[in-house]
Formats: sequence, structure tokens, C-alpha cells
Amino acid sequence: MGKYGEEIVARLKESASLPKEEKSYQYCLTHTHDHEPRRYYIEAPYTPDIFEAICAYIQFECAEIEDTYSMDQTDVIEILEKFYECKSVKRTKANQVDLYLNWEYFCGSQLQIVECLKRDGMNEYFQKYIDEYLLKIKNGEIK
Repeated sequence: MGKYGEEIVARLKESASLPKEEKSYQYCLTHTHDHEPRRYYIEAPYTPDIFEAICAYIQFECAEIEDTYSMDQTDVIEILEKFYECKSVKRTKANQVDLYLNWEYFCGSQLQIVECLKRDGMNEYFQKYIDEYLLKIKNGEIK
């Protein structure tokens, strides 16, 4: 992770709450490893640097519970809507966030110890995705 990422994490560690903006920002979530390119749009009260940190944090937290499960855009959007005051929007001009590249960028960043990113009930909510994933493995739908 570069100096810019370190600065984001350091700033968040010092924050008592997530820094929100009065204006909304639009984001397009993609994933490098999609079989077919998919784009999902979301609106958030967070600047791009904060939004990217939130997305990485969500993925890191889920991976702590089940490291073989990889969240896709729909999973991340559902968490963003339920726990971070974001909402899905129709296609719009937006900042693109590739979840895989974003995850890689924040690896080793210690985002998981940033208190203002934590949400009550979020880790329990991940269990739904993990249970569905493990059932698909059990049923031979995923190898």
C-alpha cells in the first residue's frame, strides 16, 4: 500500500466517526475476476478515498469469517446499504471501484482495527453469504 493509502488509514484511525459529506458521490462497482463484466451503481455520502476504504474493510471482515469466500458487487452493495447509508442507483456517471484491485491496495493496511468502520451486527450479517456459499460447495455447485 502506498503513502496515500497509509494517510487514509491514519486519518480514519483518528476519527470518532466516518467522515460524511453533505453531497453524494456515485460509484460503479466492478470486479477484475468477473466472468462477464458487470457494473453496479451506488450513491454514498463519502469521498472516494473513504468509500474505497469502507469497501475494502467490508471484504476484509467477511474474509476473516470465511477466507475462501469472495464477496461480489451485490454482496458489498447490500452491506453498504444496510450499514453505511448508501443506496443503489441506476446507471450514472460514476467513480469506478474495482473490488479486487481495491482489496489488493488496502492489504496490510490494518483497516480492520479502525473503529469508525465497525458496525454492530455486520459480521453476523455476513453469515448469510457464507452459508449460501458453503451449501453450494456441499451440493457440488462450486468446486
